[in-house]
Amino acid sequence: MARLFALFLVLLPSAASAASLDDLIDGLSALVEPVGASPATRADYETFVARHNLTATDALYDDFVKVKIAFEATRAGGFWAVQWTVTNKEPQSDAVWDQWSRMRGPYDDWPTALAECDELSALFAFVGRRMGVDGLGLMWPTWNHTVAVWSVGKARIVLPTSQVFLDATETFDTDGFDPWTQKTIYTYTRADADGSIELNDDVCKWMIDRVRKQAPASFTTLQLVRNLREMRLAGLASERQVRWKAEERLATELPTEDAEAIRAFLEELGRG
Repeated sequence: MARLFALFLVLLPSAASAASLDDLIDGLSALVEPVGASPATRADYETFVARHNLTATDALYDDFVKVKIAFEATRAGGFWAVQWTVTNKEPQSDAVWDQWSRMRGPYDDWPTALAECDELSALFAFVGRRMGVDGLGLMWPTWNHTVAVWSVGKARIVLPTSQVFLDATETFDTDGFDPWTQKTIYTYTRADADGSIELNDDVCKWMIDRVRKQAPASFTTLQLVRNLREMRLAGLASERQVRWKAEERLATELPTEDAEAIRAFLEELGRG
């Protein structure tokens, strides 16, 4: 009887292995150095520093890379395939983490989560703060819209976590909204999810892998990919149309990191 019971246990399907939010943050933090080594990331940083008349330091560059990773991963149409929609939820990311915690595989749910602009901005700020960046907060440029802001010294950098009220070219450090119309930008300190919250291990690895393959690219290429991904998520373009646009860009002369980001995006098509 004991042997039969042991055999029965062996034949049972094994439960999906689990990772955690802490594992995800650790994986993202491990990518700061390789993403920072990208010439495209360095070039975008130099443009950013010059625009705001900031002093370039190793610490600022480290924060810049972390912000880039968190922003491009969590924004609508970003690496993690979150789709913007009206949810009427509070400006916090609890519901997004709940959706991710219920995913059983990287492409089981596509989009991976639904969230409104205030949730997206809170999600970015929460992830960025968990990675060690200070000064990330929320801003309401209009009564019915939310974006994120990164306060660096006397500068305020607007990070549009959705394209609401913006054209398709607006991305990191947009001037589409004036961050000084809001008197105070409070640092987002709410703990939206506990570090021990479980994520499917394959989902966690996929989230990290998307960042590894795409984050080294330039903001220009990442914006193109974001727009194509959002069009596909929202059903505004067919897979064939999106693939054609991506392959058209890939056929041009591109830096290695930009080409790799587009290829990583093409991997998703037909699976999600």
